[in-house]
Parts: sequence; structure tokens; C-alpha cells
Amino acid sequence: MVDLLPRTGQVVSPLKLSNALGVPVIAVDPRTGNGVKELFGALDALRGTFWMGNALSEIPAEPVQGFKHVGELLRRSGAVLETEHGDTVSSRIDKFVLHRYLGFPIFFLVLISLFASIFWIAKRPMDWMDAGFKVVSGAVLAIAPQSVIFQFLSGGVIDGVGAVAVFFPQIMILFFLMTLLEDSGYLARGATLVDRPLSAVGLHGRSFVPMLSGFACAIPAVFAARAIPTRRERFLTIWILPLMSCSARLPVYSLLLAALLPGAAWQQGLALAGIYISSLLFGSVLAGFFARIFMKYRNPSLLAMELPAYRVPRWWPILRMTWARGSAYLKRAAVPIMIVSAVLWVLLHFGNTPGRLVTSTPRESSFVGSIGHKMEPALRPMGADWRVGVGLVAAFAAREVFVSTMAIVFHIDSDDEETRKEGLLKQMSTATFPDSGKPIFTPSSIVGLIIFFFFSLQCFSTVAVVRKEMNSWKLAGLQLFFYTGLGYVLAVISVQALRAIGVA
Repeated sequence: MVDLLPRTGQVVSPLKLSNALGVPVIAVDPRTGNGVKELFGALDALRGTFWMGNALSEIPAEPVQGFKHVGELLRRSGAVLETEHGDTVSSRIDKFVLHRYLGFPIFFLVLISLFASIFWIAKRPMDWMDAGFKVVSGAVLAIAPQSVIFQFLSGGVIDGVGAVAVFFPQIMILFFLMTLLEDSGYLARGATLVDRPLSAVGLHGRSFVPMLSGFACAIPAVFAARAIPTRRERFLTIWILPLMSCSARLPVYSLLLAALLPGAAWQQGLALAGIYISSLLFGSVLAGFFARIFMKYRNPSLLAMELPAYRVPRWWPILRMTWARGSAYLKRAAVPIMIVSAVLWVLLHFGNTPGRLVTSTPRESSFVGSIGHKMEPALRPMGADWRVGVGLVAAFAAREVFVSTMAIVFHIDSDDEETRKEGLLKQMSTATFPDSGKPIFTPSSIVGLIIFFFFSLQCFSTVAVVRKEMNSWKLAGLQLFFYTGLGYVLAVISVQALRAIGVA
């Protein structure tokens, strides 16, 4: 962060610092690339050198003592000179964003603006991607409309992947805005703000960074929890990370909110912000519950973290980091989505009939239909039928698969071109229970599905990573069954309560 030195009124001499520490010191600004060549040159010059030790090896492991030791090293070296007061611009801004009464309203306003922007900005790119996949799917099917192979490629692969890929712009915007907050310096302020309320429930201020990382993906969030100093607070943080609404849930929320609040982007954005903020609140409440019931309560560790100076974002590094995170998500999600969509299409269009093991059958009597009907008694209390149940089971491979499953299961066979173009939301709005003719996706059942996805742990990759970090299959399995069971119970309670007060 040598680019911030002039703003903080400091001058650093790399030569004096090198002499004091006993190692080469190179000033590097990775945001601009300044000093990178000199760094590699210094590394090349050290090849084959035998090191006997240096001043850095004498730093105490205890953080506070280590900080004092580093300060003493800098003071003795004479490498740092202060020419004026600190960063007055950052100080002025912090008077508002860290204010006792204004800090939290500003913090929640930033989060609400972030998630509302996901809907507003992404709408047109999503329309373009949806149209593109429809063109490709139609072109493939037009090659041989009666061929099962081409029907499989069109409906099972392209349509299935396209149903999820259409939400990719929203995911990229989420990554971009979170990277923007991180690069500007505001993310550290958020951790400082929530330190006191998190401490009240047994968490650590540093828990905020893994919790916020969980909005992108729970797997790196679990790894980020390593920075939390004590095992107890690290365990509590990892325990509540499944409640953080990761980017894999975003396509599901987008689909369900669009069905619940059609044509109202600002309402959908506000509802999405409420979901994400609620995940922080519910996670904190559960952490406090487990800290007091199952763990011996004690005062949390001291929060010591640097508040970086505010910086004007550099767009190229932000875009590069956004693409790196987005492409990593796409690589991780694309394969299971494609495999599950393809397998589901086959299982949905084929079944076993007397005299033949496998034959083309209606959806009701297909392999998937047989499994779904066995699940339906457990799904009816939460307002879902066997087709939604198939989507919930498929979502354990990857949450995003729920969207492609709905696109395949609720597909409407029609010769009318306009009907086929109305899309997944139209198909869901017309779906009914076969025995009663009542609609499946009502306000109460949609709310129930949102609550189920909010709580349930439908990510076996996260389970595996938690097992590795906590070194216990029992804890990982308990976390899986606890959150999935909690999601089901709360979804049933919510649906039945809404119906009891007159909400369909």
C-alpha cells in the first residue's frame, strides 16, 4: 500500500528498513505494477544464498507483543518518517460511517443498495442470455425434431444449462460489487461495526469477513475462518456459515421472487436484501444460542485489525478479480448442472413398463415420477408436489440445479410458438396439483420454498470442507441434518401459518 503513504503523511526508506531487518526490502504497488520487476530481480539475486536468520524471526507469536516489537523495529531503523497528520480524508469519512448512531443505518443502506442493484442492472443481460439459449436450443432441435438424441441435446442439456446460466449476470454483479466494497476500504469498516453485536453472541469481529465471503461461496468462507484466533469462535463461525446466502442460491431466489413479485424489480431487490440481511441476523442468533447452551460462555477475543485508508477503486484489478471469482463459480457449477440436467431429462422421459425395462413414458410414470410420488406425502405440508420434490433432491448436487430441474419438469408441450417463449415463470404460474387443480406456486408455498432454501444445507462440497477443517465427520453430518431438517420444519410452519391467516 505504498500508494497510500503520501496521503497518510509518511515516507519510508526501503534501504534503511532493509539494513534494520537483515533482508532485502522492495516497495511494491500491485495495483499499478510498480516495483514488481525489482521484486523479481531481488528474488533472482538471492538464489543459492544461505540464510542464518534475521530480525523478523525474532517477532513474538502473540499478536499484541508482536505488534509492539514491529513498532520498535521501525522506530530503531529510522526508515519511517511522518511529515504531517494522518489521513484526514478517511478520518472525516469515518466520522459518519463509524458513527455510533449513523454507522449501522449507512451499513444497511449500502447492503440494500448492493442487492437491489443486482436486479436492476442485470435485467437486460439476462434477457439477452435467455434469448441466446432459446435460439441455440431451437436450432439444435430443428435439425431432427423427431430424433430422441436431438430432443435430449435441446431439452436436457441446452435448456437445462440455459435455465441457470441466465442468472450468471446477477452473480457477476454480486462479485463485482463485493470486490468494489473490499477495494474501497469499506469492508473493514463493516467488520468494525458488527464487532460489538457479534461479541454479544460469542462471535469475533473477524467472523464478519467469512460471513460476508459466504455470500459468494461457503467453501472459501470456511477457509477464511482460519484467521479467527480461537477454536471456539472459529467453530461457531463455521457452524453458521450455511445460513449465509451464497451465490448458488441467487438463481433460486431470483426465480422464486420473480414468481412471488412479478414485474416489480425494486420489490424483488428489497426482498433479496432482506433475505441477505436476515441471514446475518439468524446466523448471529443461532451462534448465541449454541454458545450459551452447548459451549461454556466466555468473553470473546479482542478485535485488532487495521482500517485501511479509503481509496478510489482501480477498475481493471476489480474487473479482473470479478472475472476470476465468476469464472471459478462457472467452472465449479457448470459440470454438475449439465450432468444433473441431462440425467434428469432421461429419467423424466423414460420409465419401466410391464414387459420392457426401459421405454418412453409420460412424466407421471417415469423413473423420476415414481420417486417423486413416494416423496409427495412429506412435501404436501409445505405446499409442494412431487415435481418440486424432484427439484429439491436434485439441488443437493448444486443448488442452482433446482432452476434447471423446474425448467425440465414443468416444461409445457405445445405447438404454439408463443406459448413456448413465455418461459419458466409462465410454466410455474400455470402448474397445478393433478388431483385438485389448485395452483402449486402460491404466495404461501413460494415463501415456504424460500425459507427451505434459506436454512437447508444443500451443498455436499461444503460438508466435505467443514469435515476437513473441523476434523470431524460427526460435526459435518450434524450440520447437514440440522439445517436441512430446520429448513423443512420452518417451511411447513410458515406455509400452514400463512394459509391459516388467509394467504393462499
